[in-house]
Amino acid sequence: MKKTVAGLMMAVFILAGTATLMHLTEITLNAAEQEMPMPTADERQTLRTLHAQLAEFKSGLAEAGKYSYCLTEGCDFCALAGAMCPCGLKLSAGEPVCGECKMGWQAGQGALGGVNPDDVESLPDPMAKMMMDMRNIQKGGGQ
Repeated sequence: MKKTVAGLMMAVFILAGTATLMHLTEITLNAAEQEMPMPTADERQTLRTLHAQLAEFKSGLAEAGKYSYCLTEGCDFCALAGAMCPCGLKLSAGEPVCGECKMGWQAGQGALGGVNPDDVESLPDPMAKMMMDMRNIQKGGGQ
């Protein structure tokens, strides 16, 4: 009798787990099927202008010694959060980098030799939160 109850309970758990997995898979597939509308020509031009302005800003920061690239294009997050980027220096010292730089390394856009992308770590949660708060303040939000 005990084996039958245990077997029945195991079957219920397996079926419940399978149903949950099927539901999560369905949610994921439904989200992937939804397409975002493509940017308009005006939006693409605005993006090109903003990217050019940001590249010029980062170049000035680098010339002033405030921006240390670790990605081929450099990250935008640090420039927008605090008008600086220590990620190249941090990574060279084996320390974590911002989330954008971490993703860049995962995508094969690392610019420093001798760095294994699998070894690149992102900032711990409290530091990441502080940088997000800085970015929000720069945008005029937050405190």
